[in-house]
Amino acid sequence: MEGLFEGTSWECADIGQFMIDEYLPEHLSPYLEFELEDVVADAKAIFEDINYDVATTREDHNGITINVKGTYDGYSLDDDVDESSIIDMEITIYLRRCAGLISFARNICRRKTSARRGNRS
Repeated sequence: MEGLFEGTSWECADIGQFMIDEYLPEHLSPYLEFELEDVVADAKAIFEDINYDVATTREDHNGITINVKGTYDGYSLDDDVDESSIIDMEITIYLRRCAGLISFARNICRRKTSARRGNRS
């Protein structure tokens, strides 16, 4: 592909696993805490660890949709509470097909989050 294509090229057998292992950690928003402030406002917790658990892919004629589910784990600032704080995340990445079966335009990424409290397992 080098020399034929001016954009970024990825070589991978499983695009979902590539998103979990390479793309998402590399493209983590520096504004994540600000973007999630509505979710974490009541948690009274510090969030540190992001874990991407599973990726599913769906392909159609126009592109590939990759859904990644994971958690943003934290710990309570309240000494009386023996529970962790967890934000469930679902990230949707859409790669619009721009040529043939393997060339895609820049991705569009959306996040869906919800908070829960629970013991770490």
